[in-house]
Amino acid sequence: MVDPSSRALLRRDFDTIVNLESLELEQRELLIKYGCWMEALASGQLSPTTEAQERFVRVARGEAEPSTKYELAWTRFVALKAQDIRRRELRVRELMTERKLSRRQLEFLLQQPHEFQFSDTELRQLHAQLDDAIQAERQGWDGAIVYSNTDGQ
Repeated sequence: MVDPSSRALLRRDFDTIVNLESLELEQRELLIKYGCWMEALASGQLSPTTEAQERFVRVARGEAEPSTKYELAWTRFVALKAQDIRRRELRVRELMTERKLSRRQLEFLLQQPHEFQFSDTELRQLHAQLDDAIQAERQGWDGAIVYSNTDGQ
């Protein structure tokens, strides 16, 4: 029998920003249907109740090689997620170096420090860029009102 917390996880579709298109169709379907449950097992939010679930947790921890279709789907997903995170980190660092991050993007990054592995120096750079963006906005709102007629003058 499935306990109520597991049942709730089985009713929810797995929602992820990771593009699953590179996975086989069966793996995508398993993740969409059981991904919330697998994530809860892998994270420890849900305790394993069967030997198969205990094995899944060992695979998720890297203590055993995946062999079932569930284990294979989960490990492929985790690898894709890690690849996606690395790609986003590289892009953010590139934009940071070029000083092309908007105020909104800077605020988001500083509110989500766990998403990226920023060094202390990088965090200081982000704060400095945010301060510059705020200052630039204030200078743009110095009370001057620009009027334009329909001719664009």
